[in-house]
Amino acid sequence: MNLKSKNSLLILALLAVIVLGIAGYLLSTKSLEVIPEMIRLNSQSSSDEVDAIEKDLEETDFASLDAELADIETELNAP
Repeated sequence: MNLKSKNSLLILALLAVIVLGIAGYLLSTKSLEVIPEMIRLNSQSSSDEVDAIEKDLEETDFASLDAELADIETELNAP
C-alpha cells in the first residue's frame, strides 16, 4: 500500500470512531419515559408484614398489565 492509501484508511477509521462515539453518547443521554404505574410501584410499603403486603396488592392496578401483550405477540410472530 502506498502512503496516500494508508492515510485515507486512517482518516476513515478515525471518522468511524468519532461517529460511533457521538452516537453512543447521544443514546446514553436519552432520557427514559417515566410511566405513572412505575412511580406508584416505587411508592409501595417496604414492610414485610402481611397486612402491608395485602394493602399494597389491593392498591396496585393490574388491569393494564397485559395492555401491550398483543403488540408483543405481533412482533414475535412477524417474519
